[in-house]
Amino acid sequence: MMKKRKYPRLKDFDYRSEGAYFLTLVCHQRMSRFGHISAGKMVTNLLGEKVKQAWYDMPLLYNAVSTDAFVIMPNHLHGILWINAGNTRTIPQMMSLFKGGVTRDIGFKIWQRSFYDRVIRDENELSMIRQYIEDNPKRWELDRLYIPGAHECAPYR
Repeated sequence: MMKKRKYPRLKDFDYRSEGAYFLTLVCHQRMSRFGHISAGKMVTNLLGEKVKQAWYDMPLLYNAVSTDAFVIMPNHLHGILWINAGNTRTIPQMMSLFKGGVTRDIGFKIWQRSFYDRVIRDENELSMIRQYIEDNPKRWELDRLYIPGAHECAPYR
């Protein structure tokens, strides 16, 4: 019997609310699709560049959204998304459209179901999360999503 998947969102929270959100999206089966780490720096492949561009294009699609700190890792990404006044979409709706757009663009399944989020509550937490994002490539082997011995998947064409 399959284990029932836990719903990862805060109950009764309005994910259209103004504020900053720390988001993590993971590759299907945690496969290293976006590139590799070399000397503590992320080296993105073509697919990683496409994902990066899609992330940075979000404010063009949603006028009440802005991006902040962001990093692509071999098998996931972390980013801070700001929701501003006038927003009409929820974070889950935007992430579904983001992931769906990337999937359609490349033509194969790339994402794990759902995503992780954290509502950023204050400036101190925002500062710590920005630092975490910046340091993430240097700490790759300590990351819970790191898979020892995993190699970059075949490059996207």
